[in-house]
Amino acid sequence: MKKLVRWYRFNLVGAVGMVVQVGTLAGLNSALPGHYLLWSLAALEFTLLHNFVWHLHYTWSERRDDSPIVGRLTRFHL
Repeated sequence: MKKLVRWYRFNLVGAVGMVVQVGTLAGLNSALPGHYLLWSLAALEFTLLHNFVWHLHYTWSERRDDSPIVGRLTRFHL
């Protein structure tokens, strides 16, 4: 894949991730009682998982890695 195409895909996933995070935070804050910092943490984790899956299957789809998914997810979080 060309570098420019990958760059666009990477940024698209990041932009969608921002919308997912803000939307998740807004939904959690309005639907559930609790402190906004707790819901911020939950929204952040949800967005990290969302971005991980999309980067795995969309941005870096041609780079197949046979390492365990838990290890890849840990590296992505770090």
